[in-house]
Amino acid sequence: MQILCVHLLSFRNILCLEIALSPGINLFYGMNGQGKTNILESIEILSTTRSQRAFKEAELVNHAADSALVHGSFLKNDLDFEISVNYFKNKKKTCVKNGKNTTADAIFGSVNIVKFFPKDVEIICGAPACRRRYADMEISLTDRHYYNNYKNYIKLIESRNAVLKSISEISEHDRKYLELLNLIESYDELLPDIAYKVYRGRMEFIKEISIYANRSHQMISSNEEKLDMRYRCCLSENIDKSIDLNENLFKSRLIFLLKKNLKNDIIRRLTNIGPHKDDIEFLINEKPARIFGSTGQIKTLAVSLKLAQIDYVFNKIGDYPVLLIDDLTSEFDSRRLFNIIGSISKEIQTIVTSTDHEIFKTAFSAANIKYFQVSGGGIIKVSSG
Repeated sequence: MQILCVHLLSFRNILCLEIALSPGINLFYGMNGQGKTNILESIEILSTTRSQRAFKEAELVNHAADSALVHGSFLKNDLDFEISVNYFKNKKKTCVKNGKNTTADAIFGSVNIVKFFPKDVEIICGAPACRRRYADMEISLTDRHYYNNYKNYIKLIESRNAVLKSISEISEHDRKYLELLNLIESYDELLPDIAYKVYRGRMEFIKEISIYANRSHQMISSNEEKLDMRYRCCLSENIDKSIDLNENLFKSRLIFLLKKNLKNDIIRRLTNIGPHKDDIEFLINEKPARIFGSTGQIKTLAVSLKLAQIDYVFNKIGDYPVLLIDDLTSEFDSRRLFNIIGSISKEIQTIVTSTDHEIFKTAFSAANIKYFQVSGGGIIKVSSG
């Protein structure tokens, strides 16, 4: 996978910018607030059509404009293609692939990326939803079946929740009450099959990614720390929630708990059992990282997950993803930083932002690296080293 060129128009604080990228390492450096992260954000959009940094899509449009354009040219498996995503202040975005209008779903995953932003430490320290979102996104980018199964599962849960809200607002003696109970039962008949597919997809992902992540974590920590990952299923009766459930047991447990918890679900107006309530646990040297991990260990764990994703993607599709790393030099001490930089394969197109480019010159020495100095939303200097 290689990004050949990125073109931005009225995107964030960037008025107009076209960037021709090196197939190796591309470093965007400059002071904070100059637009470096916006460049990485635009590449994320070309992969997923959305930005995790924007609460509303209208925020992506420059304040002086009515629309914004993110356009990219790519090379994947010897085939060229182009993607454009247009954002507007007053209407929905539009997506174009190879000159033809298409949907966001059709573009999703066409560009394989792995990104590390400082906010990614929330995968370890944040709420369970952060960890579920991490797993679901990473699996979906290389597995269209999982992506569709997950979307269908969430639609079912949202539909069930809507009925729970409606039934909570009426009396049990109301004629409509029984109708709504029957509707909930019809959703409960559909849930076990699709829920198991989501559960199984996540379990297989955790088993595979944990091997790669431990290898990366040990390398970055100079073999001082061992990383383990466990999937915590809310359906498990066992104290150890990471026990792998077979299909029959999973489905029977889900059906039983949906019935058992129905009254509570009606009171809370939410479905409180299923994969949308599961969690992932990270352990460093057999201790929960979320509780006992130091700031440095948690940052190392987060970047280890991202480096592991490179191997995961390559194993799935036979092609390396593009690696995006934001503000790397401010996140790690010099020893761990050099270990991270040294682990990046020269076969991987890498796009990095930093306030300091001198450490990269030292770490990469004669590597194929292209430097872009960023200021005021534009590129003011391009050099190689």
